[in-house]
Amino acid sequence: MNDKLQRIYYIIGIIQRVSMVILTFCMIGAAYKIYNLSLKYGNEIKEIHQLVQNLYDMIHRSWLF
Repeated sequence: MNDKLQRIYYIIGIIQRVSMVILTFCMIGAAYKIYNLSLKYGNEIKEIHQLVQNLYDMIHRSWLF
């Protein structure tokens, strides 16, 4: 029984390591995709950020809040 349990733990360890490698590559791919999109749409992102900042300032200075 103990030998079977150790074998199961060993197999689970291998599955965990493989899944962590796959998840790491997925995260690297997602970061690369976000980096490319930020380079491609950098000006639009800055404009949207400025619009959101202006909206926040307008709401912050409003008499309603």
